[in-house]
Amino acid sequence: MPTVITFAEKVRQLRGERTYREMGEATGLSHYTICKLERGLCQPLLRTLLVLAGSFSLDPACLLPGGELPTKTPGK
Repeated sequence: MPTVITFAEKVRQLRGERTYREMGEATGLSHYTICKLERGLCQPLLRTLLVLAGSFSLDPACLLPGGELPTKTPGK
């Protein structure tokens, strides 16, 4: 059975080497929101999911359980 990567882990992968503030600037979300999402302390609103996906030119479905991130995620 394949391992399912959580939304929090996907946010962490998208952030990569960026700081929370840099990720916030890249997405338009607050660094506090990015931190809470990455730590699994909250679930994203639909708007947040769409903003994250759009900021990285991703299909929003790849951020959901069962979806897969591309091996190399484009950044804006």
